[in-house]
Amino acid sequence: MRSKLIAAVLVISTVVRPSAVVAEPTYKVNADAQNDTKVVEVIKTTLENDSILTKDEIAEKQIQEYIKKLEAEKLATEAKAKADAVVAAPKVIASNVQIPDANACVIAMKQVFPQNLWKIGYAIMKAESGARPNAIGGPNRNGTYDYGCWQINNTPRALDPLAGAKIALYKYNHSGWYPWTVYKTGAYLRYF
Repeated sequence: MRSKLIAAVLVISTVVRPSAVVAEPTYKVNADAQNDTKVVEVIKTTLENDSILTKDEIAEKQIQEYIKKLEAEKLATEAKAKADAVVAAPKVIASNVQIPDANACVIAMKQVFPQNLWKIGYAIMKAESGARPNAIGGPNRNGTYDYGCWQINNTPRALDPLAGAKIALYKYNHSGWYPWTVYKTGAYLRYF
């Protein structure tokens, strides 16, 4: 039946061009045939609304709909990026931790890191190595070892607290606290 509808619309669109005065269609409708009634209604609506579009008009309409779709997708992507940024942002937690000044790891951290990172840095060092400059962890699954206050992987020079703090700051500046497993798992929070 759909093919009849399409054929009827195509015939009318090529043969009849609506003008100011449109005559009623002469198509006869059987009282029992609902599909015939639907065809007539579609044809009447098409003729009344003068909605017979040219190929250019159809293309323009499709382009406008595609532009709207792209704009909606862009807004959705931006909203998702904002939501992801909020989720990924580290939570600021108030802390009453007193950082000891007598520890070589703490002294090196205070020389290298900005003061606003000292408390979380201390908590990460404490969770990673117990804030011991001579700590060596491993072997890891890949056979490497972790060295120093910050447990820097495969870098024995990190046994020097100042060198380890500089490497740790470099890692922090490029990836935040995420290179340290204790940060990702939340194990550092017990020292915070």
